Amino acid sequence: MNRPSSACCLLALLLGLASTPTLAQAGKDLSWEYKDWHSSTESSGKGKKTCQASTGGDGDDFLVVSATPGGDISIYYREQTYRGTKPALAKTDAISFRLDDKKQSVFADALVTLDVDAEGIPIAIAGLPSGDSPAMVAAMRSATSVTVWRENPRTRKAAAVHKFSLAGFTANFLKLAEWCGFDPNRLKTP
Repeated sequence: MNRPSSACCLLALLLGLASTPTLAQAGKDLSWEYKDWHSSTESSGKGKKTCQASTGGDGDDFLVVSATPGGDISIYYREQTYRGTKPALAKTDAISFRLDDKKQSVFADALVTLDVDAEGIPIAIAGLPSGDSPAMVAAMRSATSVTVWRENPRTRKAAAVHKFSLAGFTANFLKLAEWCGFDPNRLKTP
């Protein structure tokens, strides 16, 4: 009778571990990547859990979809900023999200928030109103890209700020639903 070698068993174990989510240092938080998107969970000391999927980063702007258990969804764009520089976004800018560069699939009225973190680095975030988030997620699941547009209120001129790939978004969003325990096809509208 042929028995599998210990090297074969070790290889199978390593391959199995490579396909499972990465456990963070805390032992409870999870991390997963597929194509252009990355998903993770974070638990606070009070037991509150947040799940998020993001694309960008690593010196570039971010697009983030965040969820809490039960399916409260928020979507925001975060400009990559550096100490000593002023963000390109301004509180008075009109920010919109356009899917697949189609004018008919626009989600507008994003609220711009500016702040400075504890290390003195500027923070510039444009968040979509929570009531629009479920519809945008549904549209993102069948789209290929999201472009963030900025309209200067003085000049009324709009310009594309950043274009994000949606390759891997649906798989990552389904991972959020699994981790945070909500139905990805029945999102809450506040």
